[in-house]
Amino acid sequence: MGAIILILIVVIITVNLIINLSNLAIIITHCNRSNSVQPFWSLYYEHCVSGRAIYSTIISFIVSLFLFIALSIFIFIRRDILKKQANPHILEDIAGRSPIYNDIIVNEKEIFYTNLEEIGLSEVNVEVSGKLRVDCIMAMMEIEDKNKLAKLPIKMDILQNYGVMNGSLNVPLTIAINNVQYPVYFIYSNEQLQQFKDFSTELIDMGIPKVLYFSRLKI
Repeated sequence: MGAIILILIVVIITVNLIINLSNLAIIITHCNRSNSVQPFWSLYYEHCVSGRAIYSTIISFIVSLFLFIALSIFIFIRRDILKKQANPHILEDIAGRSPIYNDIIVNEKEIFYTNLEEIGLSEVNVEVSGKLRVDCIMAMMEIEDKNKLAKLPIKMDILQNYGVMNGSLNVPLTIAINNVQYPVYFIYSNEQLQQFKDFSTELIDMGIPKVLYFSRLKI
């Protein structure tokens, strides 16, 4: 009996550790692309710290500490010594039309409305931070966490550019399932809601099956 309990404990710790390391990989990818380690710890504490999984949290913290130091040195050398800028796929550097995203202050807890269920994904609860980059990362982590049991071949990427008839459109997040790609927009204001509707029409006209959203406003 004692051996079975021990095995269960090891399995639980291992599963939680894998989830934490998966989230950590997404955080590192984001920091690398944005050429900054500034959001590292806020995202880490949001998604990798759990009082119910103390052992895996401790292990992942030790791993993340070493990775943070290595990432900081790497970005410092690339950005401040070699003078290389952020990846050109970061939103503000992409050539093309996009909603204007400025950080907003969120005074009360808000959860994004979304239409992910329309393409067969599980319902998610992503809290609005008011910062586009943070919200993108939080959405990716929540989607990955809520859909891992379905074993869908989901691939997500931040900040893509779509060529359309009138030039090009920037998309904050894309989700690909079975090689079908869905653009995802974040909506914080009525102005961005109207832009979303206009951009959706253009994207659907070019053959995109569905345009997804995370919105503060009910659509």
